[in-house]
Amino acid sequence: AHVYGIWREGDIITFGSPGVNLISYYLHHHPSNEWNPVIPAYFGVDEEGQYIYSTATGIKYRMENDYGQGKQVIDYALITLYYDANDDRYILMLAGLSGVTTKEICRWLSTNPPMDGVAMILKFTDYEGDFQPDLVEVVEIIY
Repeated sequence: AHVYGIWREGDIITFGSPGVNLISYYLHHHPSNEWNPVIPAYFGVDEEGQYIYSTATGIKYRMENDYGQGKQVIDYALITLYYDANDDRYILMLAGLSGVTTKEICRWLSTNPPMDGVAMILKFTDYEGDFQPDLVEVVEIIY
């Protein structure tokens, strides 16, 4: 299946990865780029599972451990800004490798943090694995 465009006018803020959000899917499978990503960091899947990939460094950021098991969880989220020249608008995408980090990246953004670049990858550490990350760090800024 392909998404050929977004019919809503104006700038867009969208939440969730391409597996759960059609606008995110559009940014990852863009018709003007031979159905490939048009954003500088994006979600991918391989034999080891889902990851966030940075085109700047080639790093695949992967979740470590699962929530609710009493183990420390390392989880990642992505904020990226894309200018869609065809529709003269910006699309801001916020998405985590899990629902926990999708929620947490929104919470982090609501604190009005200093931001730079066209994409940022954030690392969330949950020491107890209790669905409440204890630490957030910007691990990469892509210009």
